[in-house]
Amino acid sequence: MFVINYLFGFVLVFMIFSVIALGITSTPYQGVIALIGVSFFCCVLMVLLGRTFAALVMYIVYLGGLVVVFGYCVSVEKDKGDVGVSGFKYVVVFLVTSLVCL
Repeated sequence: MFVINYLFGFVLVFMIFSVIALGITSTPYQGVIALIGVSFFCCVLMVLLGRTFAALVMYIVYLGGLVVVFGYCVSVEKDKGDVGVSGFKYVVVFLVTSLVCL
């Protein structure tokens, strides 16, 4: 039981990091990848809680929806080059994640 608690906390931390990555992405491609990470870690949490069938169905449905979203992003987006992000945004994200992890 001790190992499961650490695994549960480990998955929760990665889920929080993937949600933060989803919030700070500047291109839709990276957003779709971060959204896949969020859905994966949510499904891993459901498996740890004993809901394996619901996790499998949820992941299959999310992957189907994300394929549609990714196809839409690829067809709509035009290459606009690199978008610069200020250092202040990185500091705020670091402070928020530090507070959440404490």
